Amino acid sequence: MQKTIPAVSIVIPMYNTEKYIGECLDSILAQTFQDFEVIVVDDCSTDKSCDVVESYLPKFNRRGGVDKLQLLRSEKNSGGRAGIPRNTGIRLSRGEYIMFVDSDDAITPTALEELYPIAKKFDADVIHCEKYFRIDDSDFTTDKKFLKADAIIKADFVDEPTTMSNDLKVRLHNFAIEKFDWSTCNNFIRRNFVLQHKIEFPIMESFEDCIFALRFLFKAQNIVCVPNTFYVYRKRQGSTVNRGLSAERRMSRGITNITALIRMVDDILKDFENLNNSPDKYILLDMLTRRASSVMFPVYEKFSVHLFDDLIRKYIDETGNSTALTAFLFSRMNIFNIIMNRQGAMIQQMNAYIQQANAHIQKQNQIIQQLQAQVKQLQQG
Repeated sequence: MQKTIPAVSIVIPMYNTEKYIGECLDSILAQTFQDFEVIVVDDCSTDKSCDVVESYLPKFNRRGGVDKLQLLRSEKNSGGRAGIPRNTGIRLSRGEYIMFVDSDDAITPTALEELYPIAKKFDADVIHCEKYFRIDDSDFTTDKKFLKADAIIKADFVDEPTTMSNDLKVRLHNFAIEKFDWSTCNNFIRRNFVLQHKIEFPIMESFEDCIFALRFLFKAQNIVCVPNTFYVYRKRQGSTVNRGLSAERRMSRGITNITALIRMVDDILKDFENLNNSPDKYILLDMLTRRASSVMFPVYEKFSVHLFDDLIRKYIDETGNSTALTAFLFSRMNIFNIIMNRQGAMIQQMNAYIQQANAHIQKQNQIIQQLQAQVKQLQQG
């Protein structure tokens, strides 16, 4: 029997989330719109994640013998490069639209019922959701009654489906000032559009979703921003990709991310002369450099500034990458910002000490005044 084309392909990259993948799949089973397929791409998990997914295979079967859930086991671990399993999911997908869900997160029951009709009505290449739900692991639920919306941007949200400007300068500007949430999971994307323009995730250890978003941002004819909130992001301790890395490895990763980001931005914008020389390009580069540098902030105290310089220069020398020099200059600016932030923290700490000292002096003065009053009473008596 010939397989039908589903309306939506849900791609789930997975690695060692046996504790959470069941809740993720349950949230998809609970969808009020059932014309979908689910593709779980396992990145060589070492726990029982795959066993959990396999236990769900019968639950996703539908009439006609077509399975709505596929489990693909990668032959080689991606090394934390989430773009690899996501690209695999894109290649395997058959739906009109693609959405991405992380294996420790979930979606609300009406997510597909809300998004798919809007995509069809507006003939959208991309449906962009400005808000998402964020909830602690211990209180995890997909019931909207108990969820609170969050967002990268804090103002100017749309209150109805709104077509984004086709002016690429406006799109670049909004992206640069972080008025566009580049999270992969906040976008509902037409599959044929992705294939036509060969839009893939870059092979990076982080920020791959940022570059993916930039790639579709400048190719899509029709991006529709919606007020719908459907994605449930789980906050859990220890989930950071940097956990367990040495201080030097974290520094090295940060430097690599900075240089890769700048090189890829250059590659994306080189075909748009009016954007390549735009001030917003450098606002974007500064924003990305600051964001990429943030992974290094917790270990800055373990490195002197000159050692950080040495690490960057070593990277430049080894790769011969001229773009790295640009990254180095941006990083130097951020070093200055970090030093200023440290000095600001020290000033705040000193102000706190001064306030404590003043409070102590005031208390001592009160004691002295009380003693003086007692002495005066004794003298009068």
